[in-house]
Amino acid sequence: ITQPLVCLFVNSVLSNNRVKKGKAFNHDVKVWYIYNSYIYNNTNESGSELLRFASTNGSTVVSSHRNRYETNYGASNGGIWNLAGITFEEEDSLYLSNMAEVSGGAIQINNNSKCSMKRNQFYGNVAQDNGGVISVTSSSSLSCSDSIFARNGKWRPSSEIPEVQDWRFTGSLDEMIERFDRWDPWLTDKDRLLTLLRGAETKFRGFAKMNEILDDVLSTPEKLNTPSFDKVVPSGGVFAISQDSGLIAKNVKLFKNQATVASVLDCASSDLREISFENVLISENESITSGDLIGEVALRFTSCKVEFSKLTLEKNKAERKTAGLFLNNSEATITKARFLNQGNGSLAPFIYAGVDSVVTLKQSLFENGNGLQGGSIYASGARTINVLQSTFNTNSAEQGGAIYSSYSSEVTFSDSVYFTNNSASKAGDDLYLDHSDSLTMTKDVEFAGRAEISKIFVDTTSEVKFSGILIDSNLEVPQISYEGFTEFEGVDPSSNPSNPQNGDADPVDEAVLNAQVISKYVESHPISFDLVTYEQVFSDPPTISLADESTFSKLSALEFLDCGEVTLSNFLIRNQHSRQSAGAINWSWYPDGTLDERNSSHVIIEKSYFIDNSSLQGPGALNFSNPPKVTFSETKVVKNFSLKSKGGAIDFSCHSPSTLPCTLSFSSTQSTEFINNLSRTAGGAINWSSTPPHIPTNGILFQSNDSFYGPEVAAIPHSLQNIQLPTIDAVQTPINYTLSQDNTNTDSSRRLLSTDETPLKDVRSGEYLARNFYYGILDVYGQVVKINNEATAQVVLTGDSANDGVSKIVTSLRTAEAGVFNFKGMGLTGTPTTSLDVKIISETLDVSEKTFKIALRACVRGEVQTADQQCFICGSNIADDASDDLKTSRDYSLSVTDKQCSSCPEEAYCWGGYHIGPKPGYWRIAESEEEFIKCPNKDACLGVRAFGDDPANGRCDSSSGYAGHLCSQCTEDYSAGARSTCTKCPDPAVNATRVTGIMIFMVIILIIMVRSALLGARKARSYFSVYMRIMTNYLQLVTLAASLELDWSKQFDDFFIAQEQLGALGDQVLSYDCFIKASANSPNVVYTKLVLMNLVPIVASVFLVFWWMLVWVWKARNSHDSQELRFKIKVGIIASFVIVFFLFHPVILRFNFSLFSCRALGDGHTYLTRDTSIVCWNEPHKAWALGLALPGIFIWGLGVPLFAMYAMYSSRRDLSNPAILAKYGFLYKGFKNEYFYWEVYIMIRKIVIICIAVFLFQINRVIQALLCFAVIFLAYRFHEVHHPYVTFSLNSLEVRSLVVALVTIYCGLFFLTGEVDGTSQVILFIVLITVNLYFLVYWIIKVLGAVPSHLKQSNPRLYARLRFLHRFEDSEEAGSPAKVPHHQRGAKIAAAPIMSTDGKGEEARPLTSKSPTKLSSQKSLSQNEKRRQLAVAASASFTGVMVGANPKKNKDSFKTLKEDSFHSDRDDSFAHLNSKSFDKSLAYKEDEDSDDDVTPKGSIKPNL
Repeated sequence: ITQPLVCLFVNSVLSNNRVKKGKAFNHDVKVWYIYNSYIYNNTNESGSELLRFASTNGSTVVSSHRNRYETNYGASNGGIWNLAGITFEEEDSLYLSNMAEVSGGAIQINNNSKCSMKRNQFYGNVAQDNGGVISVTSSSSLSCSDSIFARNGKWRPSSEIPEVQDWRFTGSLDEMIERFDRWDPWLTDKDRLLTLLRGAETKFRGFAKMNEILDDVLSTPEKLNTPSFDKVVPSGGVFAISQDSGLIAKNVKLFKNQATVASVLDCASSDLREISFENVLISENESITSGDLIGEVALRFTSCKVEFSKLTLEKNKAERKTAGLFLNNSEATITKARFLNQGNGSLAPFIYAGVDSVVTLKQSLFENGNGLQGGSIYASGARTINVLQSTFNTNSAEQGGAIYSSYSSEVTFSDSVYFTNNSASKAGDDLYLDHSDSLTMTKDVEFAGRAEISKIFVDTTSEVKFSGILIDSNLEVPQISYEGFTEFEGVDPSSNPSNPQNGDADPVDEAVLNAQVISKYVESHPISFDLVTYEQVFSDPPTISLADESTFSKLSALEFLDCGEVTLSNFLIRNQHSRQSAGAINWSWYPDGTLDERNSSHVIIEKSYFIDNSSLQGPGALNFSNPPKVTFSETKVVKNFSLKSKGGAIDFSCHSPSTLPCTLSFSSTQSTEFINNLSRTAGGAINWSSTPPHIPTNGILFQSNDSFYGPEVAAIPHSLQNIQLPTIDAVQTPINYTLSQDNTNTDSSRRLLSTDETPLKDVRSGEYLARNFYYGILDVYGQVVKINNEATAQVVLTGDSANDGVSKIVTSLRTAEAGVFNFKGMGLTGTPTTSLDVKIISETLDVSEKTFKIALRACVRGEVQTADQQCFICGSNIADDASDDLKTSRDYSLSVTDKQCSSCPEEAYCWGGYHIGPKPGYWRIAESEEEFIKCPNKDACLGVRAFGDDPANGRCDSSSGYAGHLCSQCTEDYSAGARSTCTKCPDPAVNATRVTGIMIFMVIILIIMVRSALLGARKARSYFSVYMRIMTNYLQLVTLAASLELDWSKQFDDFFIAQEQLGALGDQVLSYDCFIKASANSPNVVYTKLVLMNLVPIVASVFLVFWWMLVWVWKARNSHDSQELRFKIKVGIIASFVIVFFLFHPVILRFNFSLFSCRALGDGHTYLTRDTSIVCWNEPHKAWALGLALPGIFIWGLGVPLFAMYAMYSSRRDLSNPAILAKYGFLYKGFKNEYFYWEVYIMIRKIVIICIAVFLFQINRVIQALLCFAVIFLAYRFHEVHHPYVTFSLNSLEVRSLVVALVTIYCGLFFLTGEVDGTSQVILFIVLITVNLYFLVYWIIKVLGAVPSHLKQSNPRLYARLRFLHRFEDSEEAGSPAKVPHHQRGAKIAAAPIMSTDGKGEEARPLTSKSPTKLSSQKSLSQNEKRRQLAVAASASFTGVMVGANPKKNKDSFKTLKEDSFHSDRDDSFAHLNSKSFDKSLAYKEDEDSDDDVTPKGSIKPNL
């Protein structure tokens, strides 16, 4: 078609045309108009195009409206259109599944063409080279608005494209014609055109017919040919722009397009034309790897300049570089954009800024991006990255969770930029900057949320400037609405409200604004100055709430590596927590930098805040590693914690200070404050090494900081000094101090230093030092470097000591513990009393050698000097891990003069040296005494558990009241009891009641015994008082036997205590300790009791006299014979005195004797055995012993027996006289006449046993026991020979009491062997209990047998009524013949006292050994003589002796003597006390079996 003016293509179908060569439309027409037509399935081959429009002068206009272009194929550029020098307009059309062999799957625009496209839809278009939809090149331009580009880049049939919308025009012809007004410039005959159009409408039925045809075509898809190309477009899935061409896109949707490279747009060399995107949605586009080409980027700009406004870029995909914008040598300005939800493994999901690129971001949001390097933006070699008024939220990457920049020139953030919850797995949760020229953050840049690794990582950047920056994990970022893409259907994009972040506000001075940012934040988030203590943070568990370790970042919040000049001004960082590095910021400089490079590095920190940061393994806030220069001014460092490392606030270290110096300084005019910073190890505020920081006097404030070492500042080892500490724990007390101007602590008292040239004195030669000997590693401030646990040091000989041949030091190498070397345990040998010259050397500390002296002492007690000049400690040859028996039985020495060690005694524990102590049950007087004494009460002596823990003489059981020597004294609230026991004093009222009750009981017993004795005087066969006397003797004898020190076991002691309560009743009852101790001025209890004991007979006698006086008064009322009453009272008083003296005689004698019983305890003094608090034979004791005890012995001990003997001896011929019997019968009644003195003999026997028990126990306990045994045994044999009692029962009782005493002592002899085990103790105890019970039962039976007879004589009527008692009546008491001991059967009749028959009180002569024993055998005797002898024999039976040698052959009959009652009252105890004689009648009959059975005629046979 050549040279027509206008060409109209309306309501037409162009389909299934094929051109092998040339073009389907080749024209030279000025205006083309294509409307409401369907162009499909047309194919051009051999490099031809379907619609080729070319103009040499650019005057051709092509206008396309409401058309559908489908499955057309161009073998060259442009699957449908190829426009060269054309003005092209496309509106409301649909491009579906078209393909180009080279570029521009739908449209190729070149040669300065100008294209405008509105409200069009492009689906499934593809090109085999680039520009899957449109290719713009050769200085052409494209303006595209209100359009949709979807699923392009790879060919798809329309049936697979759900987004396709109907494009057809459904209006009237007039509505269509109105559109032609647009072409007025080109239409010269508009009316003619309108006429033609109306005619065509009439003829062909216009649009309605056309739509019917299209419906038919669209319903037969088999007519459509499918192109053979099924791959994605290599580049530019939608647009390909090159050669200074331009693109303006407004209100455009680009989604689900595909390409290998640049799934949406590929722009190259078009920096001279405008490329802009406004209100554009770029979503779900994908760069797919195809063959060797890896899918990358969505929009690629190479040497282009582009602007984005209200852009939304989301959910696009690419395998490499970025799924968003790729810039290389290009400039991009992005405003009000949203970059969302993108990233699948590419470097950065949204923006890739390559070499020499410039990116300006303003009012934009980057959210949920994920990349390898840069969760939002990756910059490499970029010229400028400038971010303003933007937010980066929840992005992630391996490095640079939000932004990664490497080798970029300038990176700037300003005017309210927010980073929240971004994360990186390796470094830089928000920003990673590597080898860049500058990094600037200013005017409110805020970082919120916790860091995974570090919020900012800056490596090798020349200049860093932070001002007006907030970093706080608890920061709340403002919620800002970022517009991004807005749906354009029916919406005018120009009407959208502007973003609230307005960059056109009135300018404010930057420094003022930055200061306002910090001050407003501090005002709204005030710093808490509530102090936190070291113990609160570092207790286990902490008592304050710290951040959970799982929330700690790996590195510091800000990491600066080898940077140049860094300025932090109006900077705040808070609530940052790190696991490995500083809590807030870590600065590190490589040690291999040149001096010039280091001189250009300078860190300036001013007007900043470091608050509530912490680290596990690093300093709490700031770490400076090898810094060239750091300066602080007007900065607050508050509440930062180093939980496991050094520097609560700052750690400052320098690697090579001599060649590459480091400096940390603080302004002296603008104060920096360190408040309440804590470190678990060193430097509560600052820790430094190598180079000390410059700390001015007035330019820095330390307040309430604390640390294990260096509460304010910690340093490096400076010197070794001897420190005087009791234990190493004392080093661990934090030292509070104030730094002086010259960095030296002048408070020497706090240094714990010793300036003594001989710090170690009194050392034993040969000693492995047992004491703590400390040398501390001190810093320049005089603090012990308590964190040093690795350094080693050794003590060695020097000077003369190194060459004397005697001195030596071994095992002196030590490792520091808490900064202190403790040389305890090193071996030191030298001549005693000399000094060793030594020095301390260390190969691990850069400190000078320390020289001093060690003074050796002389050998002391517990040691012996050996040939090699060592003072050997006795027992030290037994290892400490030996058995307990070995460790407590080592050798010992108690004297410095000992030449050898002594073996440990059995009674003691020996721990070596002079450390010995008694075992439980033993005691010693003093530490220097070797004799260990057995305690009287072994349970009271607890011994020594460990030397030094208890007194050297042993512990007493103070809880039970024991104290004093041998633990035999009782404390204030305790009273002495039997067998050296102490009993708790009861309440005074209770105690008084108890003592009163016991005394009343004693009085009753006395009355009973006195009454029994008086009644027994007139009742010849009543032996009740004799039984009581035998029981008393038994108890006294057994008690004396048990008092021997025979190592009795516990159960024996308990048993004997019970016996002593009865046997020594007076001693126990009269123990008034609890009363006496109440008076502080009272004499010793023993002396008081001595007085009381000797007064007891007198007091008792006075009481008895008083009692008898009362009886006298009472009886005198009815008495007619006052003289006889006085006689009776006198007899009663004497009888009472005899009984009292008998009962208390052994008790009084034993107590008086005890005042002379003293024992040596090893200190040169002797002590009273009864009370070891009394020193024997000092003035008080001498006065009491000689003034009272000795007279008491003579008076009561000897005087009473002698008086008794005298009284009985002088009345020996009248012993049967009732008056004499009433007075003294208690002593001799029951004995045969010739043995009336036997009770005195028993008293003497008890005196002998008391003497043995009191005086011989210290000589030898075995000898003591054997002597007592011998005395009692001799008494037993003596008794067996004489049988002094008148009856068999009485003799048997006495024998049994002696046997019990013998068994008691015999059992005790077993205990002296020390070999009695538990089983043997039980057996012996059973034996002892058995014999005692046997005696008691036997005695009780005999007493019960005596009661009926006693009652029969005293009250016959009552006796007759109590018939049940008759069965218990003893035959001997009833008058039956007495039993004769087996060994005496068949012997002659023993002599016995008899009563006179003349009534004059004359004693009948006893039968002598010449008297005949068989009366019937004397044939020559007259009958009267026989009767007289029978009377004598009968009288003998009155005393209980059996008449005749054989009871079977001599059944003598007799009648009991009948006494004449001299008083009508039988109950009167004194009825028998008169001068009348007894009328006696006798009758007898000889034994039927007797050889001479002579029975007088008329005699009465008695009942036997």
